[in-house]
Amino acid sequence: MNRAFSISRELEDFDLDRMHAKARENLVKVANLVGPLDLAEWQNFIENGSLNATAIIKEIGISRSSYYQNKYIVAYLKSKAQWLAEQNTLQELPYQARDTSKTPANRYSPLEKSIQEKDKMIRQLQLRVAELESHLEGLKQEYKSLQSNSHRDQHRMELLEIFKRVPR
Repeated sequence: MNRAFSISRELEDFDLDRMHAKARENLVKVANLVGPLDLAEWQNFIENGSLNATAIIKEIGISRSSYYQNKYIVAYLKSKAQWLAEQNTLQELPYQARDTSKTPANRYSPLEKSIQEKDKMIRQLQLRVAELESHLEGLKQEYKSLQSNSHRDQHRMELLEIFKRVPR
């Protein structure tokens, strides 16, 4: 599928002249991204057997509503998904309600799970740092208090030495 890519040939089934300018612009963005992809490159945009809308949206920079509501983008991606399904790359086509009777598949890849675990560990460490900073502040206050008491006691000792008694 990665032959010499031509956006005009890729979108020849769509009447680009009759489209709203923003809809045409977003369709061209989508076609420029996914049009030249071969099967191996499609793997970056497939998760758990279906198209990863978030990855496509982030890569292109279009709004989520354009991805789901622009009828031209929907038709274009459905045709690409149909081709991927024929190649046994996709297990379910996009823009269809999911079968909720199935047990949920893992939403996250091993890399994402690792990132989530590290984020959780970072949050725990940040809480621990906050606890230790609070404890340190308490120790600083205690030290200041002891230092103040020590200074007062030292001053009393000096007065006792000078006057042979402590003033009241």
